[in-house]
Amino acid sequence: MPREVHFEEAAASKHSNSKAMQTGRYDPKAIKIRIDIEGWVDESLSSLYGVDTVDADHEIDLDYVLEHDTDADREKFIRNLLAAVPKENHSKIDAFVTELLQKVKKIKK
Repeated sequence: MPREVHFEEAAASKHSNSKAMQTGRYDPKAIKIRIDIEGWVDESLSSLYGVDTVDADHEIDLDYVLEHDTDADREKFIRNLLAAVPKENHSKIDAFVTELLQKVKKIKK
């Protein structure tokens, strides 16, 4: 004997408002901004470390930078990550940090 399934309208409307249903919305402009910043960070880190490709130990994850609320906290965090930059490139660190702090302000949390 076949079983019948009945759905209540209240349950269906509750589901359509769930967070899972809202995750399909993306902002292409925000995604492009983030990708551009990540590319710039990769190029800059390659220059700072004097290598073609930066390994995972020296990457800067923008999500971790954004977890800090103030520019001072973000700057401290970034500078700690750059501790292994060769001495001959230390003069470039200030410009990199300043520009990165300006760029992350464009990223929506």
